[in-house]
Amino acid sequence: MANGTADRVTESNPEHEPVDIGMMERTAQEVISDGAKIEDSDELDTVVMLLRGMVMLLVPEIEEALGRFPKSHTPAISARAGIQEARNRIAYVPGTNLSQLVSHAQRLARSVLALTRHYKALGCVA
Repeated sequence: MANGTADRVTESNPEHEPVDIGMMERTAQEVISDGAKIEDSDELDTVVMLLRGMVMLLVPEIEEALGRFPKSHTPAISARAGIQEARNRIAYVPGTNLSQLVSHAQRLARSVLALTRHYKALGCVA
């Protein structure tokens, strides 16, 4: 993984694990649910890093799938916009107070959910 992207599934790379969309959706949903409570900044840092990692796994998978569609394909256009928004969110540096950090985590979680929808819409999930 010299370029930082996920290994692709090939016969020569059978140990590659597929992206676990269900786990990503559940995790992101927990972060944005009404009853979610993140009370400690260390836990929040862990959640933010986890969500950033999910975005970084999903983006190359979706970009690879985009190659199968014309640029005018509506789901592909939407996926490209979702990728750009997700990249903006992982590049964003939030403020240091807890409410700003929670808001950042929730925005990342929404990006994860959007990317999982794009992943499915482009046929990445069987």
